[in-house]
Amino acid sequence: MIEFPMLSRAQLEQLLPHRGIAMCLDSVSYTESYPEVIKGTWIPDERYFEGHFGLLPGHWAGESACLAGGVLGMLKFEDLRESIPILADIHVHPVKPIVLGLTLRHDVEIVSREGRLLSFKFQSYRLDNGALCYTGDFQGQAIPKETFKKMMARIK
Repeated sequence: MIEFPMLSRAQLEQLLPHRGIAMCLDSVSYTESYPEVIKGTWIPDERYFEGHFGLLPGHWAGESACLAGGVLGMLKFEDLRESIPILADIHVHPVKPIVLGLTLRHDVEIVSREGRLLSFKFQSYRLDNGALCYTGDFQGQAIPKETFKKMMARIK
């Protein structure tokens, strides 16, 4: 087991180099004392709100939680460290809206693992007051980096 008290945006971009504009995660914290959970934070900027009346669309909150889950899978399971996490299925349930200028905190937990397929659940909160904003669950697959490179070459 590895203990990473905090990973920065730059470190996350190294772990998830394929995300580009969809890199909607600023930091994560993970401790060995509670190895099934990772906490992620994200401060969405104005481009994520465009065309949505000043409210953050739920799919962006879900994407941010999924990225934290992908990092959790790589940190927790040594055999997945040389993989790229790919989202397979997500369900996002809005509770309260997020507006520009607020920080979102995700608590993402691994529910199960079958081979390279991982299932997660998450809760997203406003960092300023702790209000619950989103809940959800998702599944993701850990694709070996070499397989991912071949898939991307076929697309180009």
